[in-house]
Amino acid sequence: MADLSGQTIDGKYQLEKIAGEGGMATVYKAIVKGAAGFQRRVAVKHIRPEFRALKNYIDMFVEEARVGSELAHPNIVQVHDFVGEGGNYYLIMEWVEGIDLGAFIQAYRERKQHVPWPLVAGIGIAWMYAREVSAADPRHLIGTLVAIGVPVAAAVNWALIQHTRQRADVDLLPAVLIGAAMSAAITLPLSTPFAASAHDLALLALLGVVQLAVPCLMSVAAARYLSAPEASLLALLEVVFGVAWAWWGAGEAPAVHVLGGGALVLVALAGNEALAMRKGSSIAA
Repeated sequence: MADLSGQTIDGKYQLEKIAGEGGMATVYKAIVKGAAGFQRRVAVKHIRPEFRALKNYIDMFVEEARVGSELAHPNIVQVHDFVGEGGNYYLIMEWVEGIDLGAFIQAYRERKQHVPWPLVAGIGIAWMYAREVSAADPRHLIGTLVAIGVPVAAAVNWALIQHTRQRADVDLLPAVLIGAAMSAAITLPLSTPFAASAHDLALLALLGVVQLAVPCLMSVAAARYLSAPEASLLALLEVVFGVAWAWWGAGEAPAVHVLGGGALVLVALAGNEALAMRKGSSIAA
């Protein structure tokens, strides 16, 4: 891809140098100039040429600009402008000083410290969903708060298992059945007027077995061998694969920040596992 450094966009955005590159776009460090010597540092995101002919990618880029322009929060990069020029699109954003992921990892390596991969994964999850949560309808936020109960319950469950895994006489697998029965009893009154067909009930039963029962039993068994950070990182794969299934199965194209956040989660998982393998090799040696 040609480097656009040195060019001026829309008569006022002067591109200085490439700040970063991704699979779909390039981000430039730039300056916007105004009257009386006014100037301000900005970031200019430019969609890569090979994607300009693909309408769905252009639509995603335009949607990113539209949604970003509606958000105003100290923890969200602000969108200042959106420019179309010569068949190219440019997203003008707030410039935030800091380091990229590569510099972050290198800093830990220079100090001979291990990278906190769970923190990196957390950043990826925040990147994926912070924008949607900030722009969501208040009624949807209630559903989000309810959904938070799932990882909280899983964390409590994992902590209990970790505390009891040293005792061979404690078997927590029956607790999964008891918890499932209690959950069914509590939510049953909310299921009225029981309008689901036999076909729907069969699908729900299959979903309950495949997505809940079997994974819960497997996680209880795995908790005796995996540490809490490893389990947390592996559990985040559900978020990434959920987006992938919605993309492939339902045709819902994820936004750029969702793809970026998911990639960051996968990088964190791969980094953590590589670190674990290195530790295992050093111990064996």
